[in-house]
Amino acid sequence: MNGDSPMAESGLTPLQAEWFELCARYAGEVHGRNDQPAALYDAWEAGEFDGRSDLLGVAAASAYSAAEFPARLLDSTTWEFFLREVGFTVNGEPAPLPERVPTLWRATVPPLDGWHDDSTPPGLSWTDNRKRAEWFHRRNRDRFGWPSALLEARNVPASDVLARIHGEGTRGEDEWLIAPYADADVRIVDEVGGRHPEIPDAERLAQAAALHHLIADARAAALLPPIESDPNCRESQA
Repeated sequence: MNGDSPMAESGLTPLQAEWFELCARYAGEVHGRNDQPAALYDAWEAGEFDGRSDLLGVAAASAYSAAEFPARLLDSTTWEFFLREVGFTVNGEPAPLPERVPTLWRATVPPLDGWHDDSTPPGLSWTDNRKRAEWFHRRNRDRFGWPSALLEARNVPASDVLARIHGEGTRGEDEWLIAPYADADVRIVDEVGGRHPEIPDAERLAQAAALHHLIADARAAALLPPIESDPNCRESQA
């Protein structure tokens, strides 16, 4: 890849720049962050990652952390497949498995998450920052009016840790991606009901996310005046 790429000059690593060039190819020159998971899948299907686990690691981490609803745009088992293909990574870079996994927390909308209700696949995202999980827990209830459960996971096997996403250049969620059916000790720490009896289904959640980012993209293109936005807007802790 040309080292003079404008994306490389923007502060991206060469692999990140290469991934965004693939995004432009598979999702169009003008695309939002919710388009990254589909671009990831299409690029993988086209063989773009054959023999390129380094690029796949960066692409999977970027696509997962960028998307508003990552587990709605690609299902949990597909994410697990991509992440296991690469092996454990930290911010997309190969790393040794942790010797121990700390206690993790997750805020979730119960009918949409198999950690709470095994009728749906479990999500992947957990955090070692309890206050961050509590923030998502409160937001589910107070901002959206959804029921919410705050979950705690102990004794997560290191072999079920797929990736970490944390530190500078990330959302600041101190995120651990855990295999959907990890053999961990999970308990409900707190559970609250919602104001709205009807929980948005996955399709309408994805539509809401797409609309949110269509507006954000329009503002970025100076079609609308800028407003202060919440960089951590996601359906739940994961």
